[in-house]
Amino acid sequence: MRKFWIEFHRISGLILIIPLLLQSISGSIIVFDHAIDEWLNPQLVLSGQLNAPPAPLSDILYAALHAVPDIAHINSLRAPRSDKAMYTAFVEMKSQSPLHGKTIEVMIHPYTADVVSVREWGSYFTSMIYLFHFTFLLGESMELVLGFLAILMLINVIVGVYYGWPRSKKAWNWLLARTQKATSTVGRFRRTHIALGLMSLPIFITLIVSGFSLIFPDQTKWLLNRPDKASPNVAWLADEPVQAEKWLISAKQHWPDKQWQRIIPPTEQNPSVEIRLNAE
Repeated sequence: MRKFWIEFHRISGLILIIPLLLQSISGSIIVFDHAIDEWLNPQLVLSGQLNAPPAPLSDILYAALHAVPDIAHINSLRAPRSDKAMYTAFVEMKSQSPLHGKTIEVMIHPYTADVVSVREWGSYFTSMIYLFHFTFLLGESMELVLGFLAILMLINVIVGVYYGWPRSKKAWNWLLARTQKATSTVGRFRRTHIALGLMSLPIFITLIVSGFSLIFPDQTKWLLNRPDKASPNVAWLADEPVQAEKWLISAKQHWPDKQWQRIIPPTEQNPSVEIRLNAE
């Protein structure tokens, strides 16, 4: 079995090296996605000194809902990341729209409520990097393949730790290069491989498990026994205006030290408002 698992570790490692390298490169770019996007699209960054008060939230929502024809509803509104950033709204298009089924992103000026940009998510550089990171631009089925490759990587790491972990003082001395005995070039590479693998184990496990949870969110919730999101029974009164500013006032009463990050406005299918907050 030792020979089998070592061969498994070696062959699966060779299989995984290319997708792992591509994931590492795309993931590194994603870390700086907002900075890159704003550098490529300077119109998305506020310029100059603006002493005017921010536009009311209701004006921001109105601008998002009327940015282009045939918008059915707003899926979510994200707060500006900084004092120089825009509001970001993701809208759902009506079935008769040629953009139906696509993720449309609307960028809105936080002080004037003007629509600065309307673009399809996945058509510009940083969003393409996201798609590449999740699917290699090969469709949703490739996302599942990457999920199973993550499982294979987890097994590979477990096997490597099991057979690479030193089980004696002599083995530890060899791994830490404390022995005076000459080691061949292959042996030094093997020692480096085992040492780096053991040192980076927490990072590998975190990346694998978090990536798996992103690809298989429902299964992750089931494994962690996470409760479903609350769905309050709210009557839909379409003839009454929605007072968007009151949503945040109500949230502040419960969590005064929190700052809202995302708002999911009500729809006929889900008439309640969802507000996601974060610590300031």
